[in-house]
Amino acid sequence: MRQEDYTVFPLPEDCLKMSVHMPRAYADGPGDKPETGHGLPPPALVKAYPVDLDPEFRDSLDKKFSFTRDGAICRVVGMKHGVSLWFDFRGLSDHPTHDVAVRVMVQDICALTGMPHEQFGMPLIQYRHRCPKHNEPFSPDLLCRFCGHRWPAQNYLSTADRNESGHPVAMRLNGFRDGKGRSRQFITTKGGEGRGIAEQILGNWRSFQFDISFTLSRKEKVRPPVSSYDHYDDDDATRGDPRKSSASTTEVEIAAGAVINHETGTDPNGIEYWNDDPAVLVRIYCMPEDELNALLAEYAERVGSQRSFLSGLKTGNRTC
Repeated sequence: MRQEDYTVFPLPEDCLKMSVHMPRAYADGPGDKPETGHGLPPPALVKAYPVDLDPEFRDSLDKKFSFTRDGAICRVVGMKHGVSLWFDFRGLSDHPTHDVAVRVMVQDICALTGMPHEQFGMPLIQYRHRCPKHNEPFSPDLLCRFCGHRWPAQNYLSTADRNESGHPVAMRLNGFRDGKGRSRQFITTKGGEGRGIAEQILGNWRSFQFDISFTLSRKEKVRPPVSSYDHYDDDDATRGDPRKSSASTTEVEIAAGAVINHETGTDPNGIEYWNDDPAVLVRIYCMPEDELNALLAEYAERVGSQRSFLSGLKTGNRTC
């Protein structure tokens, strides 16, 4: 098999890149004690393989996922049950000319709002005045009296986001945003347990993929680039400590786990600051690790055999 590094993958737009991490999942204490929250999950890079390694590999995945031909860059990730998941977008802050906004749909559910996938595209939306579900004016702090929780200011992350003190926030998504503005860690569970968020909201209408859009600002940014890769040593990021678990062929669902003490920021710009259409769409299919490993082993065998149109035909010119 070719020795490409499929961990941090660049995208076909200058300076856009991302990576996926799967460290151990944080565990809550006894149910009778309050949740105190956890620090940021550590790095544990995993490989996200292109779905078109070769025609046979792609056909095998297509039978499982029924690919949508919409121009998205498609990758596939193998997952174990009982680990956590987070997305690293911090390198987007290094874009030399433009701000970048990112939307993440988890099995067709927006990770920040819980709203299902729109029928057309992945538009950037800001929530500043009215609840998107009830169309009622917000109380202070974006609180909807009908929903009973505080809405985020927007359905995306961006390099322009600032915290309440006016400082940039790290471009990473650790989990589903809850009604208090905290993140509940993405964790993998077995299908049928009833813990998956999309499984509970959408039922059989859910998918088994992550849809991620990258949208550029209309104008060039005026701030100097701010590198956000100083939080850990990238050389160590390739060696995570994912949880050891038995392999299973059941589907993988994404549930909401322990509280992570990391809040998203707010975009100080109006929605007109951003382009209408994404520059790049990424789709990451998730499947049980043992199933993906079997497909990769078959692919490695095909590559190792170095087959061609001459395979099986009489070739050579031996003299004796």
